[in-house]
Amino acid sequence: LTAVLPPLCDMAAVALGLPVGSGGGGSASATATAVATPAAQAAAAALVGGVADLLQAVLQVRLSDPRHMTLHAEAIEAFGRFLALRPDLAVPTVSCCLEVMRLLPLEAPGQLPPPPRQTPEWRAQFEARLAMANVLLGLARAAPGALVPHLSALVAEISGLWERGLLREGERVLLWEGLLAASSAASPHTQSQLVELIFRPIAQQWASAEWQAAVASPQAFVQAYMPLVPSAAAAAGGSVSPPLELGSRDRRWTLYHQVTLLERALRRTAPAMPSGAAAGGGSGGGAASSPPAEHPFNPHLEWCLPPVARLVACIHALSDPRVRPSLGPLSLVNEMDALERATRLGEDRDAVKAAEQPEPRCVAGANLQDARYFVRGVRECCYMVLSLATQNCGTAMWRSETLAALLPAAVAGGAPALGDAVVRLLVRHVLTPWAQRCPSGRVGAWIVPLCGVFLPHMHERLSSSWAALQAGGADTAAAAVAGVGGCGPGRPAGSAAGGGGVTTATTGGLGSGASDATSDEVLRDLLLRELTREYLGFLNALATRRPLEDAGLGGPVPGGSASIAQGAPPAGGGGVGVVPGGPMAVSASALITLSPRVSANGSGAMQQECVLEALLCGNPAAAQAGLVTGVAALCWPDTDSAQKAVNFSRSLLALAQSGHSELEGFVIGAVTRSAISSLGMVSTVMVQAQVLELLRSVLVSYLPPNQPHASLLRAVMGELPGLTPQVLDNFTVSFCGTQGDKEQRALIKKLLAAVGGDEVRTLLAAVSKLPGGVSAVPEPKHRERGPIPDITPQDMGLPHLFDLPDVL
Repeated sequence: LTAVLPPLCDMAAVALGLPVGSGGGGSASATATAVATPAAQAAAAALVGGVADLLQAVLQVRLSDPRHMTLHAEAIEAFGRFLALRPDLAVPTVSCCLEVMRLLPLEAPGQLPPPPRQTPEWRAQFEARLAMANVLLGLARAAPGALVPHLSALVAEISGLWERGLLREGERVLLWEGLLAASSAASPHTQSQLVELIFRPIAQQWASAEWQAAVASPQAFVQAYMPLVPSAAAAAGGSVSPPLELGSRDRRWTLYHQVTLLERALRRTAPAMPSGAAAGGGSGGGAASSPPAEHPFNPHLEWCLPPVARLVACIHALSDPRVRPSLGPLSLVNEMDALERATRLGEDRDAVKAAEQPEPRCVAGANLQDARYFVRGVRECCYMVLSLATQNCGTAMWRSETLAALLPAAVAGGAPALGDAVVRLLVRHVLTPWAQRCPSGRVGAWIVPLCGVFLPHMHERLSSSWAALQAGGADTAAAAVAGVGGCGPGRPAGSAAGGGGVTTATTGGLGSGASDATSDEVLRDLLLRELTREYLGFLNALATRRPLEDAGLGGPVPGGSASIAQGAPPAGGGGVGVVPGGPMAVSASALITLSPRVSANGSGAMQQECVLEALLCGNPAAAQAGLVTGVAALCWPDTDSAQKAVNFSRSLLALAQSGHSELEGFVIGAVTRSAISSLGMVSTVMVQAQVLELLRSVLVSYLPPNQPHASLLRAVMGELPGLTPQVLDNFTVSFCGTQGDKEQRALIKKLLAAVGGDEVRTLLAAVSKLPGGVSAVPEPKHRERGPIPDITPQDMGLPHLFDLPDVL
C-alpha cells in the first residue's frame, strides 16, 4: 500500500484536475494543466471509488495484538494522500486511529510515567499505541487541507482523552504534532489560536515561581528532577537492589515531553497561507501581492526560549568541575553509556541492548543510569529547539533584545566544561546555524559575545589535544582530551580532579583492563576528529560572506545602514569593545549590515559582511584565536579537517585582498608557513593538491616585487632550511614570469623538494593532478544550511524515550 497508493492518487488527481503532491493545503506542488479525456476522468473516478472502498475496509479492522496494530497503523497512513481526493473520509480515518488505540487499555492514568520496571509485553503495547497515534501526523503531512475543517473537533477530542487519562504524554505529543502540521493549510488566525491553546499550559507552568526556582541553578535542577531517594526494594530488605534510586519520575517525564512538544511544534508548524486555503485547492494567483506570513510561533519566542536557555545552562553546568563533586553517583550523566560507545566504535549494538534487556533505560526510570538518558534527551531537544527557532523564526528571534541578552551566554558559557561529543552537537546544531543565519546588523548582539568566550576556549582545547595526540603519549592525550581521573573519554580535561582515581571510568563501558583502555584511546581520537571537523565548519561559516537578502524587513536596506569600521583594529586587542556607530550599534529593525568593500570574488555584487569582519572590529582577541585555530588545522593529521582548513584559509585570503589589510600579515605568515608544513606531511597527502593551490594563490598575490608585502613573504620563505637568497631570487623570477597555474605549481613543488629532501620529494610526487576549475580561488560562496531533515528516528513513536539513540 505504501508504495502503490501515492502514485495512484497522483494519477487520479491529474485526471480530475486536482492539485498533485501535497494534498490540498493550498501549497500543492503541481496542478494538471491539460484537460483529461472523459474516459480518463471516468477511470479516475472509478479508481477513487475503489480505493475508498478499500480504505473503509481497512478502517473496519480491529486488531489488539501490538505487532498487528503497528502494521495496521502503517496501512492506514498509506491512504494519507488519498484523503485529498476524498476529504469526507478524514474524520472516519482519525476516529478509527483513536478507537484502535483504546484496544490496548492503559494500566494507569496516562498522565503518570511508565512503571519503573517494564516487561517486554508492556513495551510492545506502548510502541503499538504510539505508532497508531503517529498516523495523524502522516495524514496531516499528506493532506492537511482535509483535516482543517475538523481541527476544533479534534482538539476537543484529544483534550478530552487526555483529561480522562486515556492518553500518555508521548501519544498526546504526536497528536498535537499532527494538528500543528495540518494547521499550515488553515487561516493564520486559526493557526495562532491552535498554537496558543496547545502551549498555554506549558507557558503558565514555566512562568511560575516554582518552576523558575527549579532551573535557577544546577543544584536546584538536580534536586527537582533527579533527587536520590531510598530504594523501595532496599527498604523492604532486598539485598540485591541498590540503596538509592531516582525520584521525581513524574516531573522528568513531563519536562521531557514539554521540551519535545516545543521542538516538534517548531519543526512541523509552517506559516499559514495568506489566502487561507483550507480545503484544497485553489491555485490562487495573488500570492505575490501578499506580504510574507509571520510564523505562528514568533509571538511565543520570548516566553519559551528563555526557559530553554536556563535548561541548557543547568545541564551544561553539571559538567563543571565545581559542580561535579556535589553530584555523587549522578556524575555518570556526563559519561557515555555502553550503547553510545558501541555506536561510536562500530561494535555490536545488539549485544549491548541484549545486556540491558532485563532493565531497559527510560527517561523517567528509577535506575541511576536513567539520569543519563533524561539529561541527554532534554539537552538534545533543547539544541534542536534553538536550531529550529533560528531556521523558522529567525527574524523575530534576532530582533529580540531579551533573547540576545540570554541565549548566547547560556549556550556558550558552559562549553569549556563539556566533553568533545557534546560540544560537537552544540556546534553542529546551534552555533553553526546561528553563524550562517544571523543578520550582519545583529552579529554584535548575538555572535560577537558568544565568540568572545567560545573561540579562545576552542583554540586552547583543540591545540592541546592535537599536540598531545601527535606527541604519541596515551596518558598525556587522555589527560588533555578527556581527563582520565574518573571521566572517561569525551569529557573535559580536569573535570575529575579529586575524583578518586578511575573508579568510575568504566561505568557503562564495554569491558575492563587493556581492552577497555584501548577502546578509550580509539574513542578519544574519534571524538577529537569529529569535533575538529565540526568546529572548522563553524569557522568557515564565520568567514563566509553571504549575498544580500531582504531578511524579512519588507523592503531594501537603505544605503546609509551600511557601516563597517575602517582600518585595522588597535594593536594588542585587549579590552576592545563594540565600535561606536559600527555594525553593532544598529537598531533592531536594521538587521542587515552591508560590506562596502569590493566583492572578493570579483562579481561586484553587494554582500553582507561576514561574522569574522564584525569580530575583527568588536573582539580582535577572539578573532585571532579563531584565525590561529583554523589555519593550524592544515597541519593536524586529519584529512577532512585539513580540507576545511584549506577552505577557511581561502576565505582569509579573499578577505585580505578585498580590503581587510589587517589580515594580510596573518595570511603571508601563518597561512604560508602552515601550507608549506602541510605539504610535507603524510597524513594530509589526500588534500595536498588543494594545499598546493592555496600556497600558489598566496605567492601570486604577494610575491611579485612590486607588491608592498613582497619582502615580508620573502622573509617567511627564507625560513626554509637551505634556501639561500640567490635560490629565492631565482625562484621569484621564474614564478612571476610564468603565467600558467600548472607551471607555477610545478615550480613550487620543485623548490620544496629541493629544500625538503627525499621524503618531501616523494610526497610531492604523489600529489594528484588538480581537477578542472580548481586553479582559481574565488571567495567561497554562501551555502544556506538546508532544512533540518523532516524524518528522524523519533518520528515513529518516540522510541528514544527508552533506548535513546544519538539522533543528532
